[in-house]
Amino acid sequence: MLAVGVAALTPFHGSAQTAERPIEGGVVHFGEIGDPAKWPLSAIGTVQGIWGIAKMQQCTGTLVGPKLVLTAAHCVYMEGKLLPPDHVHFLSGLNRGVPGAHSVAARLDVAPNYARVEHLFDSDAANDWALITLADAIPVKPIAVRALDPAAFRAVAASSAVMQAGYGKDRPYLPSVRRNCAIKPGANDGTFTFECLLNLGYSGSPILADVAGAPVIIGIGSMGHFSADGRPLMGVACSSTQFAARVRKLLGVR
Repeated sequence: MLAVGVAALTPFHGSAQTAERPIEGGVVHFGEIGDPAKWPLSAIGTVQGIWGIAKMQQCTGTLVGPKLVLTAAHCVYMEGKLLPPDHVHFLSGLNRGVPGAHSVAARLDVAPNYARVEHLFDSDAANDWALITLADAIPVKPIAVRALDPAAFRAVAASSAVMQAGYGKDRPYLPSVRRNCAIKPGANDGTFTFECLLNLGYSGSPILADVAGAPVIIGIGSMGHFSADGRPLMGVACSSTQFAARVRKLLGVR
């Protein structure tokens, strides 16, 4: 089993449009502690990438099929290079450092138009998604992905039924949950903005909406904007409209 000590946590990317800086120092909690043994949090875990002997980064990922995990594209890159699949691990339902289940990756599918560049704009979040096919199935109910049309997005945004969950630097070994997240249309149809969990490690974390009485993934955290003094301003998400079709194809769903 992979040792879960974290040497470095993957940050939200910054945008050239805002003075931003990852939150540093102290303990800052942006969400309540969730129960990793209960669904849907049991389907959410950490994506850990290993490079060399002592370099490791951690993001958040979500089980969307028995052997399929959704995360941000930049989470499967280190030092500008795509990681070999066997250097990527998924640990579901991490509870004080102990995973409910674990598997190494067998295959990585990255958004075709993803470009690993140093300076990103909000519109680049539309291509910041990756799907990890695991070597072993995780015995946990997956969370469905739902692509929302503009009308459905407006309806969800007007409700109080949006939440985000993930594993951030503020609490890397237990899931944090933030409810009643405010979301708004983004720079293009493939993005939207959110005010929820913003810290290192929340890249790839699912943004969930209650649709027909069940939580579904409508996007994932990609990048964050911070003020010059480190205060979180807003996040930019990759919309599920970008990856829903690929999820269906990999799951063999028509």
